Amino acid sequence: MDMKFDTTRPYYPNILTISGTGRNVGKTTLACSIIKKIAQNARVTAIKITPHFHAVDYQSSLLEKPGIYKVYQEDSKDGDKDSSRMLAAGADRVLYVQTIEEYLDDLWKEISGFVNKESPVIIESGGIHNAIKPGIALLLTDNGQLGDKHFIQEEYIEIRSSENPVESILDRINYTGGQWKYK
Repeated sequence: MDMKFDTTRPYYPNILTISGTGRNVGKTTLACSIIKKIAQNARVTAIKITPHFHAVDYQSSLLEKPGIYKVYQEDSKDGDKDSSRMLAAGADRVLYVQTIEEYLDDLWKEISGFVNKESPVIIESGGIHNAIKPGIALLLTDNGQLGDKHFIQEEYIEIRSSENPVESILDRINYTGGQWKYK
């Protein structure tokens, strides 16, 4: 499905998004490294959004619209899930979300109340850009290949997973004055 971006998307300078062209390109590793750096000076919220519904071991959901989305809060730093890794990295709050991409606008309206607009937010999601415009959008690619994903290139800072994305970006990214900065 070819997604079109709405130019009226609300802008959130305090949100950094990490997308990727596939699995195992380093999205969560990069998110955790950024969280660890920024959490030394600020309360970070992290959100992991997946377009796949599957059984989870959370006790209960925070929000749920059957077949459209489920929102859970991560409470365990000891698990092997990406959301547990984000909490262990130092995020103050982590949400794990399962949703169908066509409903990201509706989902965002529901979960934006969980996000402090004065604090840094890191969202790992391939499709959240259809609902919001983040301060910084990072796109991890496998050697510059987009595969079957559809991205508007000029909206992203592309990072090639083969070039050790953590080392190449940590010194270039910061959160100050309520917004993400990339140098």
